[in-house]
Amino acid sequence: MDVGPLNLVVSSPAKINLGLWVTGPREDGYHNLVTLFQKIHLSDLIFIRTSPQGGLRVVCLPYGPQDQENLVYRAIQVLSEKIARSLNLKVRIEKHIPIGAGLGGGSSNAGTVLRVLGTHFGLSEENLLPLARTLGADVPFFVSGWPTAVGTGLGDRLEPVPSLPSYGVLLLVPGLQIATSWAYQRLREARAYTPEEEARERLQKVLMALREGNPRELQQALSNDFERVVFREYPELLELKQRLFDAGAWAALLSGSGSAVFGLFPPEAEVPVLGLEGVRAFRTRFQTGQHEDQTGS
Repeated sequence: MDVGPLNLVVSSPAKINLGLWVTGPREDGYHNLVTLFQKIHLSDLIFIRTSPQGGLRVVCLPYGPQDQENLVYRAIQVLSEKIARSLNLKVRIEKHIPIGAGLGGGSSNAGTVLRVLGTHFGLSEENLLPLARTLGADVPFFVSGWPTAVGTGLGDRLEPVPSLPSYGVLLLVPGLQIATSWAYQRLREARAYTPEEEARERLQKVLMALREGNPRELQQALSNDFERVVFREYPELLELKQRLFDAGAWAALLSGSGSAVFGLFPPEAEVPVLGLEGVRAFRTRFQTGQHEDQTGS
């Protein structure tokens, strides 16, 4: 199949977790969970071009893993194996999503590139999701076209959720990175798990509160099991969460295993400006449509 040279620019969005409940360990050493993924309008830019020199290069600027160390490299490899075709590409990632903050930047880059290139070579989302699962638990969400989805299993089994109102989001990202493996180890040591039935009940309460725009119910329903162990080790993150409430957030939560903490603001309201020393702040909103801010050439 001759598809001609590639010259694409694609937006790769961050995610937040609107609730995350770890239901227990698996026999393979990983953990089952229930979570609500939500894409937001904070994105990396990815430039994909055919390389006249041949071979595959992945360059991540101004920071981040390069070439084989980058998950995008592996994503292109598994796609190349799937289509039985060598892909000679240069990929440049312009990073805006903080690394190690629980915002899914690396998974988003890999999933976005896999989706865009896979579609270019005639593969459907159904074909691509099994490949995405080999790359990481969050990668399938970024291959999917859904702005909001429930994740179960490792987080890689997805159920689409009808679009939610476009809530405002204020992200606070301190200058520290938290390894997901460390956070899971602490959860395992503390046995700080949520039974699956309870997790699904909490999920439904979160969805109802978000749709109804009920701040009291939202604040009570929104929870993340990682807060139990992460806040103990990093109390400054709990302080950031309180600063979000002080700024008028309807609810606030740690995203993933951290270190980012986010506050939710009413859809019709302007997200406030909050300046804190040593903390990066991002004012953004929920994505509400499929593949928003995506592909150009």
